[in-house]
Amino acid sequence: MNYKTLAIIGAGGHARSVYSWLEQSNISYLELFFVDKNKKKNDEEIFNHTIIQKEWINLHGIKTEACLLAIGDNNLRKQLYEHLLHHNKVIIGIFHNSVILGIGSKVHNSTLIGPLSIVGPLVVLNENIIVNSGVIIEHETVIGPHSHIAPGAKIAGRVTIGESVFIGIGAVVKENIVIGDNVIVGAGAVVTKNIPSNSIVAGVPAKIIRKLDSK
Repeated sequence: MNYKTLAIIGAGGHARSVYSWLEQSNISYLELFFVDKNKKKNDEEIFNHTIIQKEWINLHGIKTEACLLAIGDNNLRKQLYEHLLHHNKVIIGIFHNSVILGIGSKVHNSTLIGPLSIVGPLVVLNENIIVNSGVIIEHETVIGPHSHIAPGAKIAGRVTIGESVFIGIGAVVKENIVIGDNVIVGAGAVVTKNIPSNSIVAGVPAKIIRKLDSK
């Protein structure tokens, strides 16, 4: 895909990763800039690209052909995604050139998939998902909107993951598991049983360590 202007929404650490993925994808552009609510100094840049400071509520005012959401926090990323869509902005995703995509898998065009990730056959990845570097998602797994799968996580076949779920770095999810909405799985956890919505789990095997307020 070719764009005249492209805006990366976010200017934190994850935005730098997203920029790197972009440069190693099949997306090209003539002009690129970053947009964030916060800015350290007036002349701050990322990889020689300008950062525009703008309150999130006014994000729709940016002049760009398409947007990439580079916000790691699921709740904020969901808010910005819905805000931009409401104002008819185009939100695109990325496939890093090293991604392996299985036969029959369906990936929403706003989802980001980072380097060396493997998405097995018949997987469904819904809108505004981050699949970070080195993730394995096996056959027939379904992941809900606005979720984030951190680097090195491994998700076995026929797993169902709800909306706004965070799977921590290096976590493992056993086959046929169901994970509800608004769940946080801690780094390195091994999930062997279903997890109800609004839970934080950690450990080997993973156990609920705290309940969250429902959204």
